[in-house]
Amino acid sequence: MRSSLGVLLAVLISPLAQAELLDEVNDRGELRIAVQAEHAPYVFKDGEHLTGFDVEFGQALAAELDLRATFLEAPADGLLEGVESGLYDIALDEQPLPATAAVGSSQSYGAASRVVPFQRDNPAFESAVNNALQRLDKSGRLGELETKWLKPGAMAAEAANASKAPAASSEAAQTPAIADAPSEAAQTPETPNTSSEAAKAPETPAAAAPSTDAEPR
Repeated sequence: MRSSLGVLLAVLISPLAQAELLDEVNDRGELRIAVQAEHAPYVFKDGEHLTGFDVEFGQALAAELDLRATFLEAPADGLLEGVESGLYDIALDEQPLPATAAVGSSQSYGAASRVVPFQRDNPAFESAVNNALQRLDKSGRLGELETKWLKPGAMAAEAANASKAPAASSEAAQTPAIADAPSEAAQTPETPNTSSEAAKAPETPAAAAPSTDAEPR
């Protein structure tokens, strides 16, 4: 009898314990997301702000869960440990989840079949995350983010565009300006009008012819 009662209590209490993470994040209104710092194109700093695929994806995922996203930078070897200990609610990383990881995970998403790790034994949270991932996929938002950040050459093109502006200004500063070539009329001296000069020149009087009459002796 006592054994049956213990089993019944375990069944009744277990769902409440498993739903604890979902209740906690809802009470906080916040999804704490661990990301690996300076790991472009997934996460990197643009000035003082984090950006990249994982940042925009995390924001979209949190919005689908009606939560605000808070990003916490962590070393690569501390992501899963922080999730397991409850320091982070989820972690976003492109590396495959190790088979020995002591965490739960969502269904796969995206072209690389990544998963979202979270604390084990939280089926309600898992269901909520999976539903959010499906909505992001069906709406096309997931595909948009992959095209923006993960398409081959996307980051290279962005980096090239960013480097062109300072390079161009530097070249302009170092290269002396080339003056415009003077016009042909300015370079070529004007040819004087000979006919006009002939008209202006004074006439030379003709020489008098010698007289043929001899003077009388």
